[in-house]
Amino acid sequence: MSVYVIDKHPLMRHAIANLFRKLPFELTVIEDKSIDDLISLADTNEFPSLISMDASANVLEDIKRLKKKFPTTFIVVISGQPAAKIESSILLSGADSYFEKNCPTEKICHVLRYLLSTIYQVKESSNSKFTERQIQLLDMVDKGLSNQEIANNLDIKL
Repeated sequence: MSVYVIDKHPLMRHAIANLFRKLPFELTVIEDKSIDDLISLADTNEFPSLISMDASANVLEDIKRLKKKFPTTFIVVISGQPAAKIESSILLSGADSYFEKNCPTEKICHVLRYLLSTIYQVKESSNSKFTERQIQLLDMVDKGLSNQEIANNLDIKL
């Protein structure tokens, strides 16, 4: 499973990446990727399992862009902005969770473990009967995406 950590502050980016590395999962943690670099991954059919990002000036649009390209990817926003000001907008844009940077580490880790365990359970339950792309397809069907939306997300011509 791959996890991308996007944060404009190197210290925060490294600290958040280390949180992921300490979790009990086999993760490839990639730091210092821009939103545009992640969007370009859609062309290679490489889907991240989870994206952790800071709340930039364009965070709402960035979340929508990421969800359009990676509909099955979890998005977690960890930001210095107070939750009361931005959390509901971020969640309505498609993020799966929002935390203030001063939130207790254990609370963040608990949610990250939960999100990653749901991905791990899907992969384990497949018992290697399905490829990663097939699992992505099944996840999109489970989320109620239309055939056209699935085709667009997987770059399949109908």
